[in-house]
Amino acid sequence: HRASAMAGILPTGSRPDQPETPLASFFWSLPVTEIAQWQQPDFAASPFEKWRGALHTFWPQLDEVLTPLTQAQQLTPATYRDVIMSKWGDNRLGVIGDAAHAMSPQLGQGANMALLDAWALSDAMQQSDNWHQVWRHYHQQRGPQIRFYQRMSRWLTPAFQSHSRAVATGRDILFPLLSHLPWMRLQMAKTIAGLKTGLLR
Repeated sequence: HRASAMAGILPTGSRPDQPETPLASFFWSLPVTEIAQWQQPDFAASPFEKWRGALHTFWPQLDEVLTPLTQAQQLTPATYRDVIMSKWGDNRLGVIGDAAHAMSPQLGQGANMALLDAWALSDAMQQSDNWHQVWRHYHQQRGPQIRFYQRMSRWLTPAFQSHSRAVATGRDILFPLLSHLPWMRLQMAKTIAGLKTGLLR
């Protein structure tokens, strides 16, 4: 709803001892400054029920999924932040994946970036057995792409998670229009595929 309310459900498999019972993770976006209020025991009463009512209006199909939730403490807070490193490896120590370039999840590229990191590191190690050369090759290969996705993720965050109605309205108007332009549609597809290295590349 606009950019101020975001919910999601992610299938997460099943427990080893209950393979026939499918599990799902539920996500509700909340400003970090409000998490402490959610963690207060007294929030489990009427404010929690008020939130449940608002959630029903927001996404009625969630009712069945959220039936087991009876208090706020059943929800586990999770936060994220941007991580920007000047380099990702030196000598025999390297950092790849989210640990090397954590970013907001608006583009959904965490897994893609981690796989591309692993591929680039493997390629660099095949090119040389000298660690200085390995990391030099790796940085040349991954640097532009990682920095592009970090910038895009940061720029897009307010369009999906903020209290700005103007930004959310602009998103709802512009994104569908841009997707009808062949060049922009190609750029969007390349972005989601994890292939972009710059705004025009």
